[in-house]
Amino acid sequence: MKKSLLITTSFFIGIISMSAQITLSSLDMPIPTKIFFLANDTLPTVSVGTADTNEVWNMSALAQQTHDTSMAQTYSAAPNAIFSNANLVVYQSSTGLNGYVINNTSSMTILGGGGILNVLGTPTPVNQIDSPGEIAFKFPCSYDSSFTEHYRTKAKFHYGHTVSGFMVDSVQQITNVKKSFLVDAWGTLTTPLGGGPYHVLRTKETKTSHDTTKAFVFGSWNVI
Repeated sequence: MKKSLLITTSFFIGIISMSAQITLSSLDMPIPTKIFFLANDTLPTVSVGTADTNEVWNMSALAQQTHDTSMAQTYSAAPNAIFSNANLVVYQSSTGLNGYVINNTSSMTILGGGGILNVLGTPTPVNQIDSPGEIAFKFPCSYDSSFTEHYRTKAKFHYGHTVSGFMVDSVQQITNVKKSFLVDAWGTLTTPLGGGPYHVLRTKETKTSHDTTKAFVFGSWNVI
């Protein structure tokens, strides 16, 4: 059964003002207590252009159909013993959940997420564990940087409702992911916010996932 992940962590990497080629390091990642505003144009008229160097992207015509905010925090602001080795937490306003991250000189890695979800009107604690952690960036990151990885996300939470006459105690979602990452272009970007153009990297991610949902019924886990 195809299910989307309960928790996805989105990172907005600050647009860097510099000339020519760009190289990202751990110092360019979100830091507490920065707030990032994320907008989505569901009917875009702009072009993403081609994969090349010294590209010019004019995205000033983008509209804002939906929006979200994320805030970077220290681990101590939202501690979770399951992710005690995290040194960065990203809170997502759209879900009310926290993403737990390790940001160091070699990579930015997503360990998973946690928080309280509304399950049929009941506030329910949920933790999603990525094993191994999902690599968001490897450093240094520049044009033509690439990597592939395999990881599994697993989330389990109490359900406590009757479905088709059966009491479902808990639900578990497992997703196996194969991911490829490539920095396929760099250039300058103009946005609706103005103040640019900005020098940016463009990244391309391809994910293939296989999802399994299980329910704990009659004392055992069953695939549904």
